[in-house]
Amino acid sequence: MREFHIHGDNVIECERMIEYIEKGLNGAHVTYSFASPACPQVTMSFPRDDTNQSVKFLLYPGFNKTNGSRWKSDIYEPLKKNGSILDETPDALITRINNSGDEEVLVAIEFCSALQAGNQAWQRSGRAFSTSRSGCPYLYIVDFVKYELDKQTRQRKALRFPNPAVVYSYINHSNNSGVFCTQVYVRAEEFQPSFDSDLSGFSDDYFGDEAFSQYLVAKLLGEPTHQIECLLLEKNMKVVDFLTSRSGDTNCFKKSDWDFLYRSKRDVIEYAAVNGSFSCSKKIANKSVSSESVLEFRDLVKEMSVGIGSQDLPIGIISKNNLDLFKHRAKAIYPEKPNIDSIPCDSNLIVCLIKGFKPRGDDNRPDRGLLPLVAMLSNTRQNVLTFIYGPLLDTSYKQLLTDPKKLAGRNGLWKAVLSLSDYILLDCPVLHGATNSTQQFLCNTGLKDQLLKEPKSHTLSMSKIPSEPCSYSEDDVDTALHVLFSKSLKIGSFECMCNPPGGDWSGFSVKRNNIEYRWLSLPRVSNGGKRPDHIAEIFGLGDKPILLVVESKGQAKDLEASVGTQLIKYIDWLMKSTPSAERADSHTGEWTISHSRVSPGDYTFISAGAFLRNANNDYQSILSKSSCDILFDVDPIPTAAKWSIQAISKNETALKIAKEIGKSLAIESFDYRVIDL
Repeated sequence: MREFHIHGDNVIECERMIEYIEKGLNGAHVTYSFASPACPQVTMSFPRDDTNQSVKFLLYPGFNKTNGSRWKSDIYEPLKKNGSILDETPDALITRINNSGDEEVLVAIEFCSALQAGNQAWQRSGRAFSTSRSGCPYLYIVDFVKYELDKQTRQRKALRFPNPAVVYSYINHSNNSGVFCTQVYVRAEEFQPSFDSDLSGFSDDYFGDEAFSQYLVAKLLGEPTHQIECLLLEKNMKVVDFLTSRSGDTNCFKKSDWDFLYRSKRDVIEYAAVNGSFSCSKKIANKSVSSESVLEFRDLVKEMSVGIGSQDLPIGIISKNNLDLFKHRAKAIYPEKPNIDSIPCDSNLIVCLIKGFKPRGDDNRPDRGLLPLVAMLSNTRQNVLTFIYGPLLDTSYKQLLTDPKKLAGRNGLWKAVLSLSDYILLDCPVLHGATNSTQQFLCNTGLKDQLLKEPKSHTLSMSKIPSEPCSYSEDDVDTALHVLFSKSLKIGSFECMCNPPGGDWSGFSVKRNNIEYRWLSLPRVSNGGKRPDHIAEIFGLGDKPILLVVESKGQAKDLEASVGTQLIKYIDWLMKSTPSAERADSHTGEWTISHSRVSPGDYTFISAGAFLRNANNDYQSILSKSSCDILFDVDPIPTAAKWSIQAISKNETALKIAKEIGKSLAIESFDYRVIDL
């Protein structure tokens, strides 16, 4: 039996891979168990080429994040040793256990249910660029398309679309690098052309989920993938054409521009420098700048640059024919920076304008992808000047001056900027405690060539990672609860939501009269409530369905005060708004825009807290502090590859639910008992 491992951010990302593989195998018989308490195991038996075949998957939820030591080895090491230089990691990696008994990385996958607009659209470009540099194929699964919602009323405001240049960058990078790197568009729940005319012209043929399933199966079985890769890239190009045709903006590439680039495979930067008819028109709010020079430099770039793909992208090209004049005028803005003259004039200069960090000076996620986007649209040989004007921590500023390589090692945005910029121009407030001062600084750290040319090991394999983790954490609590709620209960139940660490909180569902109602784009907090980690709907235990709303933690002491009340308050608030979509069957039914109302009064709410067992856990105190109705105390049993779960309840309804769960376990993966306080 062939063995594969799926390493994911969490159990949900791992199981999404299983679902796509199962669809690609079409009719496979699937069994579910545990290789260890932390590691679910899925076996598939299926006919292929007139033979019966079987494959086994071990699911490894919870990467070794932020220098953690959850698993014995870091599955990202083979990628890092082969050129994956940025601090960007995909949601899932599939590995094959080869003839030597080692894990060989086959493919990397990213999932996204967030709005694909503005800098969110290129937020994950760093993962695509960095992962593919290692030689590992990278596929980015995008739910298409999403509505921006009013934060208070949850009314739809508008569909949000990605910039065509972002989509084309994957095609361009795949062609240039020789490593398959693509976006795969899949139908989102609210994709309804009959409801919204902005979707007219988008064909179902552009969706790639079926081809994606076929690609995964081919990779697993060692079959050719070239034709499927070409098909998925062609689908990407059709999305580029759709996005370009619908925009109506004259200050961007036309369909004929993108089609020419696609056919000729010409460099995007060189093409824009010669054929561009619009400039980079980065919008900067006055409240976002600390000096007039920021706006002056922005205006200089707008006047002298040519935009790339669209004027809305904060990327401009200064033609080599205009570089002398550009440098002269930049020196007039920054007269104390004579090293502007060091920028060579023998090639075009790409200027990227980045606010960078949010007000506290440390949150950087969306802009981490801008420099990788530039590299994917062109290549890393272009000269790049990155202009940063947002707030910056004093410690980061000092480290940039004294040890930029160390700074790159501790911060993802700085790693992207220093790896892919030739020059960095700062004009930003430097935060130091309660005070700040504006600093202006131009440098060439010399790190770009150094980081891009680090030696490679030329192998994407490593020793097989044991299924037993070095330590148990919140990831395992979530895995145990997910298997319990989604696969183990014989009573009528439905897993409404599961969002472990690294989840995307893409939606919450309930079932009523065989209709599934779903709310999308869930905020983190609202109306004083807190978004749950798990929700299970349980039927047949009373006059109303029960919504079991759960907060999970690694340790009981981490449960917040009154969290049980906050969980219910959140769901009560959410259910008072109209669901985003509905369908008649939870597995195969077509989603439609919902106009229904679902009353929270039709449900009984039960709150729960879940955590790893500890001899010092004082259940009475935990119940009192958390205001939860039930506690799930979970403990791994490695010798039996199963979980011990204790359900502790404080009221009659909660006790009834806890007992019914114990009576209805359908798989032998749990030792379960109820404690009545």
